[in-house]
Amino acid sequence: MLNLLNPGGQSKPTLPEPYPNSFVQITLNPYEYSIICPRVIAERTFLSVKLKMEPDSIKEVVISDDDHLALIIEGLGYESSERIAELTAPLAEQGVYVLILHIA
Repeated sequence: MLNLLNPGGQSKPTLPEPYPNSFVQITLNPYEYSIICPRVIAERTFLSVKLKMEPDSIKEVVISDDDHLALIIEGLGYESSERIAELTAPLAEQGVYVLILHIA
């Protein structure tokens, strides 16, 4: 996955222009890769790879049609956890999907 973002083995992976400072989260678990990034990066970087895959494998790769917003909440420990709960509880109650990433 990093090879797609780091062609030619550059010392630091780069993102397509004009989005060099965009948020990209790549998570690997035993079942899947999850990649959170701007749609333009997903389309430019991963769509071409998907189209080259075997037909049976293509259906396993999904680029969501949903757009998401990022909200950064700074703070330490309980303080930030409390703020996250206060902000996300009303969204969750309305059925809005909320993904919380803790970045240390």
